[in-house]
Amino acid sequence: MEENLTEYSLYVYWIFYLNLFMNDHQNLDNPIKFKPDYTWPEEGTERDCPRCEIPLQLNENRKDYYGKPWWCGPCQWQFSEDDFS
Repeated sequence: MEENLTEYSLYVYWIFYLNLFMNDHQNLDNPIKFKPDYTWPEEGTERDCPRCEIPLQLNENRKDYYGKPWWCGPCQWQFSEDDFS
């Protein structure tokens, strides 16, 4: 019984220690943004690849997609509206 009590008390101290120092984390000056704010073109917009002149594929603007709006299959390259201006 005493062994279990010792293990339990170590466990409790460990949890207490974790909770005590969880607020000592640092915030970055420039936090990482995982989904950039690309301007998405309207549905049905068509563009040609600036590299190979083949029509680009317009990707869906989904929550789980983190890439650029335009995709060129042959070049394996992504483009945003900023790349065309």
